[in-house]
Amino acid sequence: MPRIGSVLGTVFPKPTQAAYFASGRVLKQTTTDAKGRAWTLVAGDADDELRNYGFFDGDDLIAFVRIASPEVTADDCPTVFWSVGKIEVLDAYQQQGIGSGLIAAVMKEHGAPLASDLDLSPAAAAMWRSHIVANPGRVELHDENGLIGIVKVLGGALHPDPWAKRETRLVRRS
Repeated sequence: MPRIGSVLGTVFPKPTQAAYFASGRVLKQTTTDAKGRAWTLVAGDADDELRNYGFFDGDDLIAFVRIASPEVTADDCPTVFWSVGKIEVLDAYQQQGIGSGLIAAVMKEHGAPLASDLDLSPAAAAMWRSHIVANPGRVELHDENGLIGIVKVLGGALHPDPWAKRETRLVRRS
């Protein structure tokens, strides 16, 4: 069974996350991090409402994300899209593009629009900003009433500003 990361600085709150991959299957999606290392997406256990994805370094789960169906996310901010939960990357692997690569691979694999979580951490906001810059015209801003607009980079700033109003989600069109 895969285990969770290194002894130092693990960010995973529950050791049960590695168990999600006991019968994991390797997918076609790969990404390369800032150090030039290739990572292949592994799909863990899934059902109609939740899907688990991760990257492994040997037997060690070093990055993890769960996406949730609209039925699961509807209570906090209604959405018709699957949404991305917290992206977790072991400390030793952070700041290397692995979290961004994980979400990009999941977006390709899922093949449908994915929405951000509400109230993003600074690291998650930076990751979504990189997706906006790298994918012009493909990231939208939504609130409980629907589409606010397509997020654009104008003079280095994002318009509309995704963080000017609480209770909004970014949605990346595939």
